[in-house]
Amino acid sequence: MAGVFSFLNIFKGWSPVTTTQSYSPNPRHTAVLLVIGSVIVAWRQQFNTAIDCIAGDDFPASFINDFCYIHATYSFSDSWNKSVGVDILYPGVDKYKPDAEIVYHTYYQWVSLVLFVQAIAFGVPSGLWRCMEAGKLWKLVSNSRIFATSNDAQHKQTADLVYGFMAGSRGNSRYFHYYCLASLLSLANVIFQAYLVDVFLGGGFLSYGVENIKWGWNKVGRPDPKSVVFPKMAQCDYYNYGRTGDVQRHDVMCMLPINSINDKIYLVLWFWFVWLLFACALAFLVDLSFLIAPKLRFKMLRSGLHFAEQCTVERVVERCHSGDWFLIVLLRRNLHPRKFREFLLALSDEWAQKGERETQRLSNEDRQKRFKTDEPDIKYC
Repeated sequence: MAGVFSFLNIFKGWSPVTTTQSYSPNPRHTAVLLVIGSVIVAWRQQFNTAIDCIAGDDFPASFINDFCYIHATYSFSDSWNKSVGVDILYPGVDKYKPDAEIVYHTYYQWVSLVLFVQAIAFGVPSGLWRCMEAGKLWKLVSNSRIFATSNDAQHKQTADLVYGFMAGSRGNSRYFHYYCLASLLSLANVIFQAYLVDVFLGGGFLSYGVENIKWGWNKVGRPDPKSVVFPKMAQCDYYNYGRTGDVQRHDVMCMLPINSINDKIYLVLWFWFVWLLFACALAFLVDLSFLIAPKLRFKMLRSGLHFAEQCTVERVVERCHSGDWFLIVLLRRNLHPRKFREFLLALSDEWAQKGERETQRLSNEDRQKRFKTDEPDIKYC
């Protein structure tokens, strides 16, 4: 739930960017879009007519409306391409035939609830990443975003940033693995949500946008896909006892004004899901390419820092592993270019001094081994 309504945090102040790519989709936007759709549908159902059926003389119109809304309406799938006004009254509305293929519509009373549940589901990967991230990036960069009034304060900010980076270096790999898990969950969530909507609508969502584009390009011989998936007119059956006591079937036509909203909401969602799928897959592939190709890491850091020394960037790229590189990319997105350059220079110097100390230590150990090896054996009488 916190992942869905976390968009309210924009009023609380600055929060760090915890994604490596600027085009990575923000789950807040998807959650807000789904919540808006849920509210619109709920408002239409509550304050306007969701269904209006032609009732007979046996029952009042309100009873038939409620009955058909609670149960289901249906359409004849072999009547989509028939001529309206000649063969049928409306696409899908035809004479009852026992052997005809019938498509039932039972989703419209659940649209508002399903959209709200989807909004919560889209916040789950982001919420998990925030829990696993545990404010690590904010702790690193929060002090560096404070305006420094002197050179000493600037140097202290840079030194504290490098110290924090080096102190948590052992956990950076786990930090990066958590991010990869959250990215995979986001990608899987988009695919799962698309298939969930397709099942919910009776199998008409995955190709919904494509069919609308085709129909808009050429309407000849094609039924309107919005009328197929979201019919504005359908049929409903109810049963009653006749005068002789036998069960009689009654067939009524029902108008579904609520579908004039549903078809537009799900058309927007189809294009939105396509963009989410493309953006999530691209962000994951780009991160994977940087992971397996160190040369790309160098070009990435160098592209935004034209004034940085080349040897500095090379030294940083050579020394950092995947977790360190991931955190450096996040710092690059959250720090001012000048402060990030100072951080790279200080980190490069720290790693160079660390390498020299390590080399000196190994040299001393090697010298001690050689001294022990060259020491002559002394025999006492």
